[in-house]
Amino acid sequence: MNGSGWWNRNRKQYALPAACLTGALVWMAGNHFQNSRKANPQSSTTATASISPEGARLRRTEPLQEPLEDRTPHEIAETLRTDPRGTQQEDRSGVWRFLKDAEGWKPEKETAWLLGADEALSWLRGAEHAAAEIETSLCSLALAQNIPAALREYALQHLSLWAEEHAAGIQVLETFKQTCLSEETSSLAGIALTGLYRSCFSTQEAAWIRTHSLSLAAAARAHPKARAAALEILAQSGVQDAEPIARSFFTKEATLDEKISALQVLGRVGTAETLGWLTSFSKDPEPLTAAAQHQALQTLRARWILAE
Repeated sequence: MNGSGWWNRNRKQYALPAACLTGALVWMAGNHFQNSRKANPQSSTTATASISPEGARLRRTEPLQEPLEDRTPHEIAETLRTDPRGTQQEDRSGVWRFLKDAEGWKPEKETAWLLGADEALSWLRGAEHAAAEIETSLCSLALAQNIPAALREYALQHLSLWAEEHAAGIQVLETFKQTCLSEETSSLAGIALTGLYRSCFSTQEAAWIRTHSLSLAAAARAHPKARAAALEILAQSGVQDAEPIARSFFTKEATLDEKISALQVLGRVGTAETLGWLTSFSKDPEPLTAAAQHQALQTLRARWILAE
């Protein structure tokens, strides 16, 4: 695997930080140049680059986003500046330990800490030659009960990305299923179900995904985000049995995400009768819901007016 391949897979995550960093470096270079000219008009500038020792096992790369030490401990930040493709297990063990122990996590600094955790997880996924280690460790984090729930969410999301891009092992499949079944009252169930739906297992597990998406979408005790995720999967899968479940979100209290996902279901699988039912509702005052409502009506009209 070459460096451009790693960047292509991760460019969505790092493109904006890289652009910001580039802009900052250009401004700093220009400012330094102007100051140097003022101090010594005869001086000239030269570009220099530090080169790591040829025999170094961890070769440094130009960081796309400099890990700041308010997000990770110093030694972790230093490790994250290296290319994960050239690492050995002992090089990565400290990063896994940082995550598994939630080292340095504090509720009042959770946002910054999670940015560092996200950087660490992305870096670890870059060591693709260590597939078994990556899968086992991500599964362990996703199922861990002693770490912050937000970190478990991040671990599941990174596990989902891995399973979407690789032929993941059975342990990954079992983690998705176990989380979906045991975490119904949290958003983790929806993340796990979505991960499974987008993973390399999606075809062989299509019936399981359909059954549990219907169950989760209709479950009164389920977390709203989990219900919304299940509805979105049902819409994308075109599951006709989801139509009455989607309707129910307009006759009871529901979140914005749930209503928008329900409208996606209605637009995708609704009948001519659904069109008449949905038309009876006035325009929703909430802009995003109103836009989804308009789109669902347009989709239904185009389908059923043409059918008539």
